[in-house]
Amino acid sequence: MTTPHWRLPDPRDIRVLGHRIRYWDAGKGDPIVLVHGFSGSAIYEWGPVFEPLARRHRVVALQVIGFAPSEQPEIAYTTEELVKHLGEFMRALGLLNITLLGESFGGGYAAAYAARAAASKQPLLAKLVLVDAAICVKALPAASARGFVSTALQAESDAFSATFPPSNENIKLQIVRDSGLLRRDPSREDLAAIAVPTLLLWGEKDELIPLACGEDAASLISDSRLVVLPNVGHIPSIEAPDDFVRVVSEFASSGDVRDGDRQKLSPSPAVGPRMSSFTSEVPFRWTSRYFHQR
Repeated sequence: MTTPHWRLPDPRDIRVLGHRIRYWDAGKGDPIVLVHGFSGSAIYEWGPVFEPLARRHRVVALQVIGFAPSEQPEIAYTTEELVKHLGEFMRALGLLNITLLGESFGGGYAAAYAARAAASKQPLLAKLVLVDAAICVKALPAASARGFVSTALQAESDAFSATFPPSNENIKLQIVRDSGLLRRDPSREDLAAIAVPTLLLWGEKDELIPLACGEDAASLISDSRLVVLPNVGHIPSIEAPDDFVRVVSEFASSGDVRDGDRQKLSPSPAVGPRMSSFTSEVPFRWTSRYFHQR
C-alpha cells in the first residue's frame, strides 16, 4: 500500500473579474488545467498527481472561485458565472491548446465549460478530461454512499480535510442551490454538443456518481473514450495516482489512450466502449452530505 503525498509548488494569486484566485503552476508545454471537486481543495485532490504530471506538461491547478484561499465574493454561484470565471482565469494566463480536466463537481463544471465556451466567447479547449464527473446523474446518492472501497486511507484523508477553511462548507451549499448541479446541468444536449476529444476516467466502484453515468456520457459525447479503474471509487487522483497520471498524460499528449487499455463490454446500444486494465491500492471514503442539505 502506498500513501499519497499532498504537495504542490509555491502558490500564486491572480485577479479575475475583480476577484483574487489562488492557483499553482509548473512544468512546460501545452497546459493541463485541473478543476477540483467538492473536496473544495486543489491541494487535496491534485497533490498526489501534480508533480508527476508536470514532468511532461505545464500543469495549472486553480482553487475555484468561492473556495478559500481564493476569494469568496457574494455572487450567485450559477453554472454560467462559474464558467465565466474559469474562462477568464485561463484567458488571464494566456493559455492555449488547453486540456481541461475536472473531477466530480469539477468534472460537471468542466463539461459545462466545454459545451458553452464558444457561445460565451471563452478560450476554446483542445481536449477535455472528465473524472467521475457530475454528469448524467439520474438520482442523488444515498446519504450513506462511500466513495471508496477501503478505509485504509480514511484517517489520513480525514486529518488532512480537517484543515480546510470552514467557510468553504457554506460555498458548497451555495453552489448546490445556485448552480444547475441538481437540475442535471450540463444537460444531455450540452454533452452531445461537446466537440473536442474527451476522456472519461471512472472508478468502477464509485457509489456517489456510478460508472453507469460515465457509460451514459460516453454514448452522448461523440469523440470520447471511457477508461475504467477497477476497484477504485470516486477520486482516482488520490487512490490510483499512478494510473491517473499515466492515462491523463497519454491522452493530453496524443488525444487517445493505448489500444491495449481497452476492453469492450458486452454489446449495448446505449453505452460506449469501456476500457479497463488498471489497479488501485489506496482507496478512501467520500460522503454525499452536501446533496442532502438543500
